[in-house]
Amino acid sequence: MCVIISDSGFIGGLEIKYTVKQREDLAKSGISTEIAAACGIKNIESDNEISSILGWEAVGLAPALEFSYHMRGDPQRNKISTRLKPDNPRMDSSGKIVKYEQPKNTSTHIYSPPILNQQSLNDVDTPLFFTEGEKKSIALTLNGFSCVAAPGVCNFHDPSLSDKEDGQYVLRSDFDDIPLTGRKCYIVFDKNKSKNPFVLKAELVLAKMLRDRGAEVYIIHLEANKQQEMGVDEFIVENGVEAFKFLIDKAWAYPFSGYIKSLPDDVGYSERKDDYDKVVRYLAVTDDEVEYALLRKAICKVAGVTKGQLDKAIKRVQSQAKNKEKAGLGFLLDDAGPRNQLFAKMLSTLIDKDIFSFGNQLINIFGDRFDTLTEKNFSGIFNNFSEYATNTKDGTKYDLIPSEIAKGFILNPLMRKAFREIVSFVIAPVFDSEFIIAKPGFNESSKIYYFGKEIVPIYLSSGALNHDLNNKKTTTHLSKLLNEFCFKSMADRDNFLGALISRLLPTMFMGECPFLAIVGNQPSLGKSLLGNLIAIIYSGKQSPRVNYNPNDEQFERAITVHARNNDYVFIDNVRGNKIESQFLEGMITSKVYAARILGKTENIERPNTILFMLSMNDASLNKDLITRALPVELYYPDNPSKRKFCILDPAAYAEEHREQLLAELIGFIEVWKAKGKPIKDIDYRFKRYAGIIGGILEANGHSEFLSNADEAAAKFDDTLQEIAYLFEGHLDQVFTAAELVSMAEEKELFRTQLMSKESSKAKATFLGKLLGPYNKRELPIETEDDFRGAIILDIDRNDTHARQAKYSAKRSSDCGHCGHERTSEKLMSAGKNPSNDGGEEQSGGHADFLLPYVGENKNISENKNIFSTYIGGQEMSATSACLQSLTDSNKHQVITTGNNLKWS
Repeated sequence: MCVIISDSGFIGGLEIKYTVKQREDLAKSGISTEIAAACGIKNIESDNEISSILGWEAVGLAPALEFSYHMRGDPQRNKISTRLKPDNPRMDSSGKIVKYEQPKNTSTHIYSPPILNQQSLNDVDTPLFFTEGEKKSIALTLNGFSCVAAPGVCNFHDPSLSDKEDGQYVLRSDFDDIPLTGRKCYIVFDKNKSKNPFVLKAELVLAKMLRDRGAEVYIIHLEANKQQEMGVDEFIVENGVEAFKFLIDKAWAYPFSGYIKSLPDDVGYSERKDDYDKVVRYLAVTDDEVEYALLRKAICKVAGVTKGQLDKAIKRVQSQAKNKEKAGLGFLLDDAGPRNQLFAKMLSTLIDKDIFSFGNQLINIFGDRFDTLTEKNFSGIFNNFSEYATNTKDGTKYDLIPSEIAKGFILNPLMRKAFREIVSFVIAPVFDSEFIIAKPGFNESSKIYYFGKEIVPIYLSSGALNHDLNNKKTTTHLSKLLNEFCFKSMADRDNFLGALISRLLPTMFMGECPFLAIVGNQPSLGKSLLGNLIAIIYSGKQSPRVNYNPNDEQFERAITVHARNNDYVFIDNVRGNKIESQFLEGMITSKVYAARILGKTENIERPNTILFMLSMNDASLNKDLITRALPVELYYPDNPSKRKFCILDPAAYAEEHREQLLAELIGFIEVWKAKGKPIKDIDYRFKRYAGIIGGILEANGHSEFLSNADEAAAKFDDTLQEIAYLFEGHLDQVFTAAELVSMAEEKELFRTQLMSKESSKAKATFLGKLLGPYNKRELPIETEDDFRGAIILDIDRNDTHARQAKYSAKRSSDCGHCGHERTSEKLMSAGKNPSNDGGEEQSGGHADFLLPYVGENKNISENKNIFSTYIGGQEMSATSACLQSLTDSNKHQVITTGNNLKWS
């Protein structure tokens, strides 16, 4: 549209002069001075006249545009109301710019442009458009659309006849003589409405009022521009009237549920993303319960999202709206003054919001997540609370905060220090260092922010100390979930349970929390799924995955991308590598996570409440990582595809029963507290961690925590594995170092080191030095003939006649004929499963709590081939060798570990 600008127009034969600012303002709406004059828009040039119109002393506002409101159909155009738009607007007591002024003690009315054809307004077959502001209604009318406007989006209803609390609204009496039944009505508010929940709410209120009057209601969404704010008048000026007509054809029919439901099913989520985001924002503000339910169901189906995902998105929007409501109107930020004054104003705006200092970062918490403030997102986040403007010679210019100012504010240590410090943000109830559970919201004493509701703990029936602990139940969901996994031993199961419980104490073990190392004897055992369960239960989502990279600098940066905003990092499915990382070693034992962001020179620091998890296939760890590992091993001797599961989707089960699982886990700590917080003495690198977690588990009937640490350390040590393999098939035989070199070369062991030696003597010397530290140590071994146990290396250096050491290996005397009696006896010494009060079996083969239970009074000597239990949803029977060794111990009723069970 081409707009001819002159400096004057005529009203009733009188020439009206407009200021440069007024002419430019009108031109942005496509309104020439002639049209402005034809609409009765005047220029009020003095403060005295403005004061007379407003009914209060107005100083410094002049000049101002005056928009006159007339009784519809009045040929005399008698003025019933007026609004002024000053060239020099004032700021109210909160610092907010007041763009328009209305006379004191006057009523609000609907604006009908004087150039609007009254016949079209009365014609039910002529679509009627509704917008905010006089200029927008004039612009639409100029382009052939019948349009009325309110002086604000919330002013279409009559407050004296409406009940906001009940969501009942009534149109103003100005619409009483405008036919609406069966009429197409289009609502077109500004483009930035999607970011303003108050505007969205007003849009829905108007839509409902029009529908209640029998109108066919449509919502137009302004698109196709880069500006943050744009009204329909500016849209038409920039894009043309044809572009606006195109948006009319794309308008959403209200109620939206029917419109969304009618969309084709073959359009994916990515193509539906914009519609989905709009629906989320409408759902966050609507009061219509019926429409809410229908629209929620429709968008889930069309966009292909779950109700849980949708509800989380709605909560985030509602949280943003709540922050903005707390902020009120905000105030003008003026970049004309000194930078420190500007920062002070920005700080005063944000200081009481959900923005916290998190290490060397500032974070904004909204709903069940938080964003780190960066120079890219700071302006958008700040705009939720206030506005930014620059004073120029032509007036006040509104814009987003420039990135250099945002960056300066974020990096200013004085600004960061002014905000409340947060150590941990969680969406699961956790305990502080005094074992007091966090309340919903920010906990000042512990610096823990918990987004969620209070959860009543479920106590273990076997762990309850006395009748003072009410609500005694069994851990039904935890038992059912963990029974899906084929843990190699009860120690492995207890270790995983310990990792789960440790996440209830995220600030307790910073710098002394081991990483979770999950291994298996073959792929497809559920290692990745097992690790992700922890993240799902505590964060409601899967853990971000990182690929192992032997380049430690690149590995560090890859991890840091996720560690910035996550408490879980999963280094998943490492194959055939020796894992070495000084960075990972350091971060496991550091109270502060400090690293450099990938592709940037920026460093981040944050409290180290991160749980690192690692799953491996045929991989090993260096010695420093071995001592920092919490081992969990899965074992299955047959094809994993043959396994049957009771739960089709354990991850979905964990998400669905997340609250119950958390209640059961909380119960562990509450029982431990009731029993006096006993600490277990465990020889482990992280002594305090092992003592507390081991004590919690033992107080609840689980005593195998970290009992497999030495065995696992040996398994993770690739040198130990190669030594064990060197002697495989040669037990109880004696060799010289030279003979062992030949055996090693034949089996291609220590290949790199041996190839680097030039002589046979050098090779033998190397191998002798390598074996020396392992003398008298148990080495794990697994052979193809199903022997799994341990061997002991014996080095005899006293043979002075041979003048050389002799090397031999034999089965560990503790391991018996099958290598598992020692572990079995420890696990079976308690007799019946201590976590099963009555010894009942659950349906589906699942025990009452975490340990599988066979049943009462099974005589092993008489039932050698039928002694069985269930682990991972599969029936398991004891091997004949194990049963034979136990024929004189028929008092035992339970076999509780996969080590001495064979999958049937």
